Amino acid sequence: MLLRSMTGFGEAKRVNEDEMIYVGVKSVNNKNLVINISAPSILRSMETKIIAVVKERIHRGTVSIYLHYSSFTDEEGRLVLNKGVLKEYYRILQEIKEELGLEKDDISISNIAVFPGIVESMDIDVDTAEIWKKIEPVLNEALNHLDESRIEEGNALRVDLMNSLTELETKVSEIDRCASSVVETYRKRIREMVENLTKGIEVDSKRLEEEVVMVAIRADVNEELVRLKHHMNTARKLLSIGGVIGKKLDFILQEMHRELNTLGVKSPDSDVSSLVVDAKTLVSKMKEQAFNVE
Repeated sequence: MLLRSMTGFGEAKRVNEDEMIYVGVKSVNNKNLVINISAPSILRSMETKIIAVVKERIHRGTVSIYLHYSSFTDEEGRLVLNKGVLKEYYRILQEIKEELGLEKDDISISNIAVFPGIVESMDIDVDTAEIWKKIEPVLNEALNHLDESRIEEGNALRVDLMNSLTELETKVSEIDRCASSVVETYRKRIREMVENLTKGIEVDSKRLEEEVVMVAIRADVNEELVRLKHHMNTARKLLSIGGVIGKKLDFILQEMHRELNTLGVKSPDSDVSSLVVDAKTLVSKMKEQAFNVE
């Protein structure tokens, strides 16, 4: 399956002698699916249908849809005169004139027409079902173009993530190689330290060996390495399979980071610690890249 980015843009347009339809679709990162629609008021009833179409094709991200529709043959609306309101305004103005004793008649059409409610806009009935039949294919075409851009960026993300994963696997192999000798080295170091501190003093060798073993066990990072390698294999499989893997990939990378933290704390070896820092840097980079994966 293809790997998709959550970032992209697509648009489509239809123009003929009767009407013009434009749909623009933009998507950005979001851990969930959020759909925002900007459309003329006469098309608001189509929002549910638009959302249903988008949900069939997009699973994560903030999707903004810009819809414009113009008819060159039908009126979008007409203005009507509210005669009752007009007469009431005129009556009140006459009262004001008489109350103030104004001799000059300053009441004109321009004075009255600016008052609210005198002239109103009335939308004509539109056949939204017929308009939807024309808009839906344009919407799907815009979503196709959006999908193309998301796939293109998704392919680039897959390459970057695979390269980072390969580099991480190399670092973990080096950690494994260094860590395999750490326990024995640490055991010898403790023995030498105890011998230097207890010269001339009789020491219970059995008790000493028990303490050395306990310290060595605490320094053993084999379990962390096993889990880390398992997580890396899972991440590689996810990237190979593709599809909607963003949340799973993010979780796996968090687990990798946690294992590396534990490994760094447990290992007393400076070489291992340095490699762990490098590995954690790679995982952080991968987390930033994975944040954009659907």
